[in-house]
Amino acid sequence: MIAHGSPKLVAYERTNLIETGTSFAVPQKGSGAAPLVTIRKTAPIIEAFSRSDFSPMDTPRFLNSFVSAAFLDQIRSEYGSVFTGVAPDYGFLMRVLDQVDEFPFIETPLLIKHSEDRSNGKSFTHYNLDKAGNDFIAFSRSEQGEFLKFSPVPDDLVMITNVMMREYEIGRHNQRRGHFPNFEKQAFYNESMRHLIVLKREGKDVALLLDRMEKYRAENGLSPYRLSSRERRKHIRAKIHRVLGLSPRKGKPKVDGPTFPTIIDALRIEAQERRNRLVLLNEELVSFGQG
Repeated sequence: MIAHGSPKLVAYERTNLIETGTSFAVPQKGSGAAPLVTIRKTAPIIEAFSRSDFSPMDTPRFLNSFVSAAFLDQIRSEYGSVFTGVAPDYGFLMRVLDQVDEFPFIETPLLIKHSEDRSNGKSFTHYNLDKAGNDFIAFSRSEQGEFLKFSPVPDDLVMITNVMMREYEIGRHNQRRGHFPNFEKQAFYNESMRHLIVLKREGKDVALLLDRMEKYRAENGLSPYRLSSRERRKHIRAKIHRVLGLSPRKGKPKVDGPTFPTIIDALRIEAQERRNRLVLLNEELVSFGQG
């Protein structure tokens, strides 16, 4: 792709190693399916973020990208640095979204991650703050105040929707091309409430966060959040579980294929299979570039 298309950057799929506690496995893609290369437009990604839809994960966040040195120099000259914000992967993404209209994406996982439960993003999403998470929050308050002011709810550092929208707002404030619209406050409030209700259903104490969002709603003249029928049923079931003293249900990791006693064993098998798949990928990239 780089040889035939000369793009500023190429992003690629990534996957999480499945960890059950006693064994490890690499997630399996569809068997026999040839890898694909697609061109992703950035406008829909920006629009999704402005509506607090953070589901697009196939985005270039540096760790899952090959980036042109010339493009990095361009970013550094325009913004003063390559990374910004409290979450540098998303800070980099916002600068990419500001600079390019599209990017090539290799839809096969060239990166396999593990131990994601130790990440701040994961702990914030599930509101499981450990020592590392609390240290990160303390550091942010003392050293990164210039970025925290961009949060829709400035006094909150742990609600994942607020964390994500903060990075969008930093990107919007520093944009050079005018691609970033104002974020939709009602959509942000609705998504935040939906997330907090899920945490509450899981038994998390989110009373302070709920109070903050109700204050945010009142200050901005927004409509109250209404539970859907499906959400109400889940809420009732969770309440019954709490009354009966039952633990919230937790899904077990789904493993398709063999498991291994160590991470190294799992990756060694995957490496051999990947070498075979990359032969197909190379043939497709050549055809893609010629087309």
